[in-house]
Amino acid sequence: MRIAIIFIALTISLHANFDAGMQAFQAQDYQTALNEWRPLAEQGVAQAEYNLVLIYAVGKGLPRDMAQAAAWYQKAAEQGFVEAELNLGLLYCEGDGVTQDFDQAGRWLKQAAESGDPKAVIALASLYADKTHDYAAAKPWYEKAAEQGNVSAQFSLGVIFDLGKGVPADPAEAGKWYRKAAEQAYAPALTNIGILYYDGQGVKRDLVLAREYFLLGAQNGDARASDLVEWTTNKLTSKEMKRATALAHDWQAAHATQAVSSIRQDQAVSTLR
Repeated sequence: MRIAIIFIALTISLHANFDAGMQAFQAQDYQTALNEWRPLAEQGVAQAEYNLVLIYAVGKGLPRDMAQAAAWYQKAAEQGFVEAELNLGLLYCEGDGVTQDFDQAGRWLKQAAESGDPKAVIALASLYADKTHDYAAAKPWYEKAAEQGNVSAQFSLGVIFDLGKGVPADPAEAGKWYRKAAEQAYAPALTNIGILYYDGQGVKRDLVLAREYFLLGAQNGDARASDLVEWTTNKLTSKEMKRATALAHDWQAAHATQAVSSIRQDQAVSTLR
């Protein structure tokens, strides 16, 4: 009984210190927050370990120190704190506060991804695709993210099948994934569908539809698309160009609520068609 009472008292004390640290942090009293959280972190409280990173990584109330941030991420990650696993993986990926190490990045991102964290899933896929260029390893993680509706993962799968990265080239399968991303008004996917129609890859060649999708890509912010619209200008009659414009107008009207911000567009895999 005495042990139970002591444990309960200790738990209440830990919560009180943690809450006091959070109140101080929210009041921008970062030194007090640090003083409240650090003893908890040193006792192995994962949330406190993670919260110290809020101070060290951003430089709240003291100089920014990514090496310290990484050390506390490591401690929290070793206790299975998913957000810490994710962020530690990202630090190893970029070499921020630690020596860049893609094996370590993959280890921590994979642990977070296997816990179901959607950000970790797409980060792991991007690590394989962009950093180690292991597209075969990236593919199943892109598929997992794409099935969760992640638009950049849907687009990236399209690129993988389009260019035959780690898989046999399959324009029809590429078109399938581009269309899923396009349904969210994702500009690069719209442009790439246009390219498939222009080249007749996986679909019947159709310059009217190519121009329609180039117009849509341009209207939704893909810088490549404006030049591609010009490619079709001298290849279509005036009537055909008007039809392409009308088709693009109708599509845009039907998808007006699906516009995707330029920030999300920047999350796409770097290798574009």
